[in-house]
Amino acid sequence: TTRELEDTIQGYQRHQASVSPRSTCCCVDMDMFYMACELLTRPELRDRPACVGRGMILTSNYVARRYGVRAAMPGFIGDKLVEELSEGKERLVHVRS
Repeated sequence: TTRELEDTIQGYQRHQASVSPRSTCCCVDMDMFYMACELLTRPELRDRPACVGRGMILTSNYVARRYGVRAAMPGFIGDKLVEELSEGKERLVHVRS
């Protein structure tokens, strides 16, 4: 009946008012974060293949990504990719992490 439905709705509304608000989750892709910070202080790296990390690459700029350099890649592989694909014209710049 209508009365039962109204009672159910009111009960639900009282329950919702007593429950604390739900938390919000935000997911941010921070893959380029460290490189972006480095580019603020070293803008000359903007057009050169560069990465953060030596032994293991933490991240790379978009120029290095065109050569296939990715995060979690050993640094020596990143060096070889850039050198071979650029035919020796470019070298990967490693920035300390």
